[in-house]
Amino acid sequence: MKILSRLLTLIFPPRCPFCGTVISNSELICPDCAAGLPLVDFQSAECCSRCGKYRSACICGKQRILFSSCTSVLEYSGKVKRGIDTLKRHSRSTAVDYMGTLMADAVRVRFGDAAFDFITAVPMNAEKEKERGHNQAKTLARHISVLLGISYLESPIGRLAGTPVQHSLSHLARLENSKQSYSICDYTSLSGRILLVDDVMTTGATVNRCAALLIELGASRVDVVSVATTMLHGTQS
Repeated sequence: MKILSRLLTLIFPPRCPFCGTVISNSELICPDCAAGLPLVDFQSAECCSRCGKYRSACICGKQRILFSSCTSVLEYSGKVKRGIDTLKRHSRSTAVDYMGTLMADAVRVRFGDAAFDFITAVPMNAEKEKERGHNQAKTLARHISVLLGISYLESPIGRLAGTPVQHSLSHLARLENSKQSYSICDYTSLSGRILLVDDVMTTGATVNRCAALLIELGASRVDVVSVATTMLHGTQS
């Protein structure tokens, strides 16, 4: 098995999920990306403490925000877009470890330990999840749950089939589409504070709808953590 593993590594060497550069088995991403990815200074006064975007792109005045906060760790641009695409296509990519660790560290910095009772993920349509092989938000949520010691909660929310994908819609259309796309599929009552995981924070329509449904089920508070956010252009993906 070791010989086979080494042979496969020679044929298919591990690559940085953000740029495709060959990396060693001990690395998660290449040194250049580790030093140059656009990190979000979520503690800065320049960032809205609620939606997590730069104040020039704040979305809080465009809808009634029901989640208590959103913390994003990377700006959605350049190599980060490629990294998230890699995450979507490959559930075993080193992107899971790298992004999940960044997100867990950000949650610790912002909220401390033992701040949440459960962690869950924005759901994906079942057929699409089966076709893709995983739901990237759920994969990250499970990884973060281990790092932070938070109980993982299988989402009681479902994504309906046949509804448009959010990134193809305008801001107002996203708000309406999110109401039609997500609904409660498990009416078991909830309690406590929930950490909701998503990959990209754009207009906030999706996480806001999910937060509303979790609160309807009994959650006392919902906070969001995402891999990336559209910092300068809040209505685009």
